[in-house]
Formats: sequence, C-alpha cells, structure tokens
Amino acid sequence: MGRCRPTGRKGVFLSDLHGAPHPPARPRLPPDSPGISPSNPRSDVTSPGCPPPGSSAYARRRVQRERPGAVVAGVGLPMGFDATGAAVPVRTGFEGNRLRLRFGGGPAAFPMEFPAIAATGDTLDTWWSTGIQRRIVCENEPVDCFRVRNARGPAFDLSKKAFPEATETEDNRTDAARHCVWNGLMTEGTHRGFAQRMAAAHEIDGRANPGWSRDAQLMDEYKNKTGVQVGLRNEGAPRLIESTCLHYGREARIVPEPDTIDLTNPYGVDVIALRHP
Repeated sequence: MGRCRPTGRKGVFLSDLHGAPHPPARPRLPPDSPGISPSNPRSDVTSPGCPPPGSSAYARRRVQRERPGAVVAGVGLPMGFDATGAAVPVRTGFEGNRLRLRFGGGPAAFPMEFPAIAATGDTLDTWWSTGIQRRIVCENEPVDCFRVRNARGPAFDLSKKAFPEATETEDNRTDAARHCVWNGLMTEGTHRGFAQRMAAAHEIDGRANPGWSRDAQLMDEYKNKTGVQVGLRNEGAPRLIESTCLHYGREARIVPEPDTIDLTNPYGVDVIALRHP
C-alpha cells in the first residue's frame, strides 16, 4: 500500500516519515471558517492518498483510517499557533480519499505537522513515531518548535549521504552524525534548553519502538550532548554545524557497550556508535 502523503506550501509544513518530495497541496479558505484549509487530492502516482474505504476516528493525538479489524493509515494531528504564540485550533479529517486540515484563527495561523504514515495491521498500535513527548514540548514551546521544524530534514539526508556503505540508519555512524546535526541545528536555531528538552523527549518516545535498547539510548544521549555543544560553538553558521557533525560521524568511536565509557561528555567533541555499517 502506498504512503499517505499530506503535503504543504504557503506556510503549511508537512512531510512523511522518509522525507520524500511531495506534489503541492491546495490551500483554500472554506466559506464557513476564517481559517486555512489545505487539502491533498489524489492526483497521480506520487500522491497515492489514503485508502478510500472505511471510517475515520481520533485516537491518541492522531486521526486514523480504519477498516473492519484493522487500522490502515494514520496521520498525526498537526499543531498551529498565531503570531503572538497563542495556540490555534486545528482539525484533521478525511473527505473520501482526501486529507483535509483546517486551521482556525485566520490566515495569520502558522501550522506545524508531524510525519504522516500508512501501515497495515496493528503497526500503528505498536509504534507511533510522531512522539507524544515531543509533541508536548512543541505545545509548551510552539515558537521555538516552529523555528527548527525543518532541522530533521538535513540531519537525515546529509548523514545518509555521508555513509553510502551503510544499509541501515540506526545505531551506526549514520545515526551518530544525524543526531549531532539535528541537535546542533536545533540549538543554533533556538537555544540549549529547547534542544535538550526536545532530545530528551525523543529518547522517551523512542522506548515505544520495538527495537529500543538501553545501549542505544545511552549512545543517543551522548551524541545529543555533542550536537548541542557544536550548535553553541557555531552560532549563525548552520553549514559549519553540519560539516563538523559529519566529520565527527566519520571518526565516531565504535562502543558496543556505552556504559563502559565516561558518558558525561562535557566538551562535545566526538560521537559514538554501537556498530558500523
């Protein structure tokens, strides 16, 4: 089954889990609301949309598409805030095979979105990658969250490109570089406190992943600290943050058991990985 791909432009920022390019959405103002209501029509093979049969329901901060006996797709509920930082009401739903997002508060609303995914069976019940804890951080600090909403993209793309020999992206040097870049860009784009809170939330959410391990979390926490330090040392220079973290990733120490080393990492001048590739 194809991915459920909401897309966006004109201030609407949406992406799927894999950062794939999307066709443009169609923002429009519904006659019965002052808000923004972008929709994603099923127009071609690059925008397969969500499965048309079944019903929609809200569950645990998401709207999900259901068929008898199975959840077939889920879309994380977006958040929005206005120019003053006040929360903006958001409604998400399916109309036939079309995803529709309605942002109240008038055209000044700035929407934010977490990844949309499609899955079969009970996958969404097992692992929901939008992250409840990360969402709470964004709800508490929406302006900072909006400022660094795109930090994940270059972190994922650059780290994967830097290590073409790696067939996976977890627990290896690709992972090490990605976390460093992500935390560095979040720090540079906001401040140390926000980056640390978001990284901590990410690790808590990650425990729901069936592949979670304590060693992986210790590794992540170490390289998150490095990313924050790289961001602090390179204020106003995001490209230097990226290149520094990629260099650290290439030189990453392979530490299968992170609790055997000093994890305080006060200077943030290296990263570690459990394995490679």
